[in-house]
Amino acid sequence: MSIMSIFSFHADEGSGLIRLLWTWKGSVWKLVYRELLVFFVIYLLLALTYRLILPESLKK
Repeated sequence: MSIMSIFSFHADEGSGLIRLLWTWKGSVWKLVYRELLVFFVIYLLLALTYRLILPESLKK
């Protein structure tokens, strides 16, 4: 990706920077987005289980 194409995105667009990071071939996001998504799903399941399913006696 050339330097000019890096600066050609519109900063005023809400998704401009996100699109730039996603299209960049060496992007860190492309390396970790799957693992990050799995982590958030597991965290959400554990948090909901703790808050909604477990009785008070097991929360202590």
